[in-house]
Amino acid sequence: MQTSNAARLQHLALRIAARDGTGLDLTPQSNSKGPLGNEYLPDNTIQPGDHVVLIGAVDVNTLATVAGQCTATGSILAIESNDIASVQEQILQLEQDLGYRNWRFEETELDDLSTNPGMASNLLSSWTIQDLQDYREFQANLSQQRSDNPLVPSESADVVVLDWAVNRLSAARVKTLLEEAFRILRRGGKLVVLSLLADEPMSEPFPSILDRPDLRCIPVEAEIVTVLSEAGYYGMQYAKRSDLPLKVVAGIELRLFTMEAYKGKQGICLDHGHAVIYRGPWQAVFDDDGHRYVRGERVAVCEKTYEILNRIPYQNEFMTVPCYLEIPADQAPLFDCNTPTLRDPQVTKGKKTVFEQGDCCNSTASSGCC
Repeated sequence: MQTSNAARLQHLALRIAARDGTGLDLTPQSNSKGPLGNEYLPDNTIQPGDHVVLIGAVDVNTLATVAGQCTATGSILAIESNDIASVQEQILQLEQDLGYRNWRFEETELDDLSTNPGMASNLLSSWTIQDLQDYREFQANLSQQRSDNPLVPSESADVVVLDWAVNRLSAARVKTLLEEAFRILRRGGKLVVLSLLADEPMSEPFPSILDRPDLRCIPVEAEIVTVLSEAGYYGMQYAKRSDLPLKVVAGIELRLFTMEAYKGKQGICLDHGHAVIYRGPWQAVFDDDGHRYVRGERVAVCEKTYEILNRIPYQNEFMTVPCYLEIPADQAPLFDCNTPTLRDPQVTKGKKTVFEQGDCCNSTASSGCC
């Protein structure tokens, strides 16, 4: 593939910056549509009618894209820890442009979606704290509110969008943020992370990007997947990567990324006799639970994994092979080491049941225990 003269000049500048460990500001060239811009939220990321929680809501460009994708039939809860007065005029203009307003704002900490600010304020105004016992009672009441009536109920969101939120919190609070986002997502829901990532580890103080002095965390490109996995997500993928870095700092490139991840792999594994066949083009792939799928092989999977592989982001990667013999959920055995790695076609066709398929540890068709 031929490289244009403009691309050659860009590569030369980046090569010099990397070699000399110097800085380079490419913000004007790589950022024409706001901090992350509409192009970093892919089309159809959000479906009409979705309930979306947008965390880090000071960028009206992102709010506009989310509001447009979920349409007037959807809804947005926008979470922001800073006062949004500075963008109020832009928000009013957005409402006029769209012809509807499908969002509401809550001002609270980005990683605390349980504490209800209004209830907490009322509790504070009615509570007199004079000693340690009063403080403990206040905390107990606040904890009860968080448990009984959280700001965002568990499993209530179809999509959660983190707009620079990862970069605005310390690494420890990013972990809490991802756990809270996981809590509020419904099973099968999607997490979208719009963030700045580095190609090499960098130490504080972090540089000011786009006039934002509040950067607290810039993960390494590969590191973000580990953090998402530890929080319980699956199906992580790099949906977008900016062609140019926003900045090069001491030879380290800082780029905008869009990550997507999903909730729903938790739960018991039951064997209903199903299988999947990986289409290719890779010789073999692994999922986030370590299952190995070899191109063309009929791999045995549990009911939960079978359903997951029938949904995005996997649904076009596999041919699904259902078992002809339906097994009631209360009779299905656990999918464990007694399940061969490869599914016997006779099980698929109902000539054998999942109870007579043999021991995978001794099966010649197996590569080992599941």
